[in-house]
Amino acid sequence: MPDHTETPKWKLQANWLLKELIRIWQGYADPKSLFEEKSFVKTFKQIMVQYLHDSGSSAPQIEIETCITIRRLTFSARHNSEPTFTSQAYEAEWIAEAVAIHRLQFELITDDVIKMIIRIANAIEDILQTCGTIPSDYLVSIEELLGDFVPNIDELPVIPITK
Repeated sequence: MPDHTETPKWKLQANWLLKELIRIWQGYADPKSLFEEKSFVKTFKQIMVQYLHDSGSSAPQIEIETCITIRRLTFSARHNSEPTFTSQAYEAEWIAEAVAIHRLQFELITDDVIKMIIRIANAIEDILQTCGTIPSDYLVSIEELLGDFVPNIDELPVIPITK
């Protein structure tokens, strides 16, 4: 088994979320646990808090709230309205962008795992809004959905996120 002690904890948590989303897409897990009551946003936000911690923040919970508040105020001042999101995936992407901008660490929003998480979550939410459930009879493969290399989820090093 490979040693993943060098992998940042945020990345291990992101791998866990990616794995859960793929399991939902493939029909092996119920989407409710991740998508009811803004659970996806809360889970994704935990990854961002861990990212800030791994990046040296002494108060990552406070820092994430600061990132979000500054981004929200900037948006409101520029557009004269509060930001609204059509999906939890878009809100999560917005949070990642807020952290990246605040920290000037743009590799966060170009990270392959983060991009896959947002893409799969968005597709799942679209289907849930249309069908109410994830049908298994006509979905494209996860590889087709992402249009890219998809890691073997059984080999991804993970740290589960507790709610």
